[in-house]
Amino acid sequence: MITPATNAVVLTDIGNTTLENTDWSWQVHFRRFKRIKILSLNGLDAGKVSISFPEDDNGNMLKHLKACTYNEKDGSIETIPVNPKDIFLERDKKSGLKELRFAFPKLQVGSIIEYSYTVTISDVDNLHSWNFQTDYPVLYSEYSVVLPEMFNYIVTVKGGIPFFKTLSDSVKKTIWVGTGNTEHVIYIKTWIMKDVPPIKKEEFVNCMDNQISKIHFQLSAYPVRYTSHSTGILPNWQNLADHLLVNPYFGAPLADKNNWLHSQLDTITAGCRTKLEQAQKLYAYIRDRFSCTGNGISLNSNLSQISAIRQGNTAEINLLLIAMLRKLDLQADPVLLCTKDQGISDSTYPVLENINYVVARLTTDSGTFYLDAATKGLGFGRLPVSCYNGHARIIKKIAEPVFFRPDSLKESSFIIASMSNNETGGQTIRYDNTVGYYESIDLRKTLSEKDSGDYFKSLTHSFPYHAELTSHSINSLTQYENPVNLQYTLDLKIDTGRLLYFNPMLNAVLDKNPYPADDRRYPVDLPYTTSEVYVLNMQIPKGYAVEELPKSMRANFNDKDGMFEYLIGTNEDQIQFRCRLLISKTFFDADQYDNLRNFYDMVLKKESENIVFKKIAG
Repeated sequence: MITPATNAVVLTDIGNTTLENTDWSWQVHFRRFKRIKILSLNGLDAGKVSISFPEDDNGNMLKHLKACTYNEKDGSIETIPVNPKDIFLERDKKSGLKELRFAFPKLQVGSIIEYSYTVTISDVDNLHSWNFQTDYPVLYSEYSVVLPEMFNYIVTVKGGIPFFKTLSDSVKKTIWVGTGNTEHVIYIKTWIMKDVPPIKKEEFVNCMDNQISKIHFQLSAYPVRYTSHSTGILPNWQNLADHLLVNPYFGAPLADKNNWLHSQLDTITAGCRTKLEQAQKLYAYIRDRFSCTGNGISLNSNLSQISAIRQGNTAEINLLLIAMLRKLDLQADPVLLCTKDQGISDSTYPVLENINYVVARLTTDSGTFYLDAATKGLGFGRLPVSCYNGHARIIKKIAEPVFFRPDSLKESSFIIASMSNNETGGQTIRYDNTVGYYESIDLRKTLSEKDSGDYFKSLTHSFPYHAELTSHSINSLTQYENPVNLQYTLDLKIDTGRLLYFNPMLNAVLDKNPYPADDRRYPVDLPYTTSEVYVLNMQIPKGYAVEELPKSMRANFNDKDGMFEYLIGTNEDQIQFRCRLLISKTFFDADQYDNLRNFYDMVLKKESENIVFKKIAG
């Protein structure tokens, strides 16, 4: 675990959380002790510490901070405490939390640093989570919670590293619960990990937070005031849905009559003949005219204000869409989900910390459509890639689950190229390129910021030969339900000689393996399945004959997880070539990584093969 490249190592990291009561004022006390050894100059950053914590009306809730550096000097240990003047306290405007920062003095290779502190808060919802894994190896990490029996928390464990040990214990203790001292069971739970490897950031990981070994707590039961009993809080999705449907910041405005929408809707849907047409026109109106201020799951303003200023978070825009759809007598409901960068949504019970997005579900005679009017350039019935993260929940009288699986997304691209000899002795190639749907979204954004002529000219730089653009056109640029189609023509100047080496893939060749690492610790998460088809019909260059042709081949990846096809042949003075790369699965365990990497190595090698033409004598 510790190698010559290790910059620092966490020797000990111990945390403890207790819930204590004084005059019915429950408080959460979090205590931490951490010790780190610096192993190289690059490890000096481990001596920069930042501690975030909330602040209540009484002020600073971080107490008992102790921090010092230990250095060996002349055969003895020198202790250098952190000077209070070097401790800085600021407020994070975005989170509202206080942040305390300090750096350890006289830090050098070989130093051992340690610090400890206590944070006290009155919000029992926020039981401190614990990361066992850091940017550095951890030799020993321990976290324990001490909870009275009236409290219960749902514990979520993340990361794939097993615990070295878990301990459970209980004691009976007399505590104050608001009406007097009574005896209660106090539960003690401890989690321990040893020799924890450092966090290793890798490509194709949706959310690194899902891979980091940690535990998280969500309150599910709390004491009833002035009694010794407890009551549940949002223990399941149906309870959460029932709560949200009457919440003034979520479902209650949807149940209002919202008569102020009448005139606006009449204008927007004028000329529509069917309910589906009305929905499509309304969706496009909001998508194109409203600005999204960020993700969210509740209203910060009322719907009429959001409509007037034409901006809001994802929940505000999509809840307004739902209200408008309902005003058109259409069945529309909100859907709560967790985007890929946030974590995962548990289908058993709602982990509120992870839920960060709201979309709309529309049910019509023509089918069911999921809509997100907060994302520019998104077609009707489409959701952003980030929403395809598994479980989501429809918020209605019966809260049904729905699953947006990445495997259900099919990203298909198709290139047809026709190459012929021209009068100048070079070759003319005509492209008909239909790009993938989600690639089209990115392309539309690029073309909104760049002249289309300049964009096509930039494509000429990707060819292995000198290429000159002679014509170009774009189809479906503003038809957001369809992928973009590019058509362009190039004149190629290919160097001639006795032998001519020509790669039929041209600029469609895979230039590098997307999985370059020798090994991998985490699973591979792809955003969607892919199908890439490239077809070239090529006239043999004038004055040449085929000397050598690559061999056709077909290879499957893990039986049904993917396929590579390379077919080539000749017919009189023509070469017909077809290449297809198919990946039909989006999730690969770490133990499948080598197979995936080797598959792409094979593709890379095959796509680099050349046709060899030989000049005809005379």
